[in-house]
Amino acid sequence: MNSQLNKTLATYFVTFYLASFLTFQLAESFAMSSILSACLVTLLVCSAPWIKKAKLEALVYCASFAGMCSPSLDLGPLGFVGISFIGSCLFLLLKNQFIGLGGKLGTMAFLSCALFVLMRQLYV
Repeated sequence: MNSQLNKTLATYFVTFYLASFLTFQLAESFAMSSILSACLVTLLVCSAPWIKKAKLEALVYCASFAGMCSPSLDLGPLGFVGISFIGSCLFLLLKNQFIGLGGKLGTMAFLSCALFVLMRQLYV
């Protein structure tokens, strides 16, 4: 059971990192809106067969929301590691909660970014 939980968390972490960082980098590199960037990443990533098979679409949506954070936060690749760890843990804990309520994925993305930024401010 513990091995399965570790595998699930690792899968969530990698997926969250790739989707959020790709969304952020796409918006920054091509000077496009973060909304368009999130749409493109979500569309492309959710088209991948392994994402559909593993039923990770909601996680990708959540991660792309997190990737829409402001460049003024100066996160960088390591910042997204922290955000992805928090986000994947929140997703694992809350994915079966608040069923049918709108805004759950955006709230998890916001909490991931906000908690990381607050923790970074406390320890820097």
